[in-house]
Amino acid sequence: MHIPIDYYVKVGFKGFVEGVDEIGGVDVDVPFDFWEKNIYDHNKHINFTKGPMHLDGEQALAYVRMRKRDPRGDFGRNDRQRQVIEAALSQVKSANTLFKVDELSDIVGKNIETNLMPSEIYALEKQYSNIKSTSKSFTLDTTQGHGSDEYINNIYYYAPDPNYVQQITNALRKQLELGPYDDSTSNADTTMSTTNTQ
Repeated sequence: MHIPIDYYVKVGFKGFVEGVDEIGGVDVDVPFDFWEKNIYDHNKHINFTKGPMHLDGEQALAYVRMRKRDPRGDFGRNDRQRQVIEAALSQVKSANTLFKVDELSDIVGKNIETNLMPSEIYALEKQYSNIKSTSKSFTLDTTQGHGSDEYINNIYYYAPDPNYVQQITNALRKQLELGPYDDSTSNADTTMSTTNTQ
């Protein structure tokens, strides 16, 4: 999509679970009843009931990993992942969490890989805390209908509509003040998105 990615954050499952537990869990609004296997014990199911729920670390991990029982597949999983990230950020800014800086820093140091400097992380947090009041709304349609589901060698692929990909590319580049990019004459980019079957 020709969008520059300058920074990254890589979080392992263990760090995710410990981080959510350290901030006291997260509150989410479960969209429908479902269950997911516990990644640490596949004989154990973690159940979710439609409506408000408070999740600990293991529950939150199962909540963001489930795809097969979601009628919207990977699109629904993406929405739940964003929901947990927003809930975690909100919890981090709470008064109770401010006294756990040392514990959170220890978890971050052991389980998170990033090329962001501490000062840059702090600046991003400050910017995010004001994003709703200072930035323009920007959303993408994540509902199905802009591509097709395909299975190749028993691996699931989502093949997006090239025209819609172009629309998203232009919208993102405009938001980032990069200008439009016309990729209609190039076949260099892969047009399929793959997700694991687990």
